[in-house]
Amino acid sequence: KDCYKLLPDFDMLPEEVRLIVANMMFNMGLPRMSKFQRLLAAIEERSWGKAADEMLDSRWATQLPARSGRLIARMQALA
Repeated sequence: KDCYKLLPDFDMLPEEVRLIVANMMFNMGLPRMSKFQRLLAAIEERSWGKAADEMLDSRWATQLPARSGRLIARMQALA
């Protein structure tokens, strides 16, 4: 439900993007995930490469390198 709060068109996103966003939401929760404004904007623009760059350019990526690395690679594969 929280994914829909940030991305009202969540159902319209590709399945892989929905899985990535859901994984991040589970990990961080709505309060922290809502701070990823540039990532969310890139997703709304359907700009997967930019979304991956925004994921990489975050404290989350440095704090959780294994998890973030897997998710970033999956997002980059969509670009």
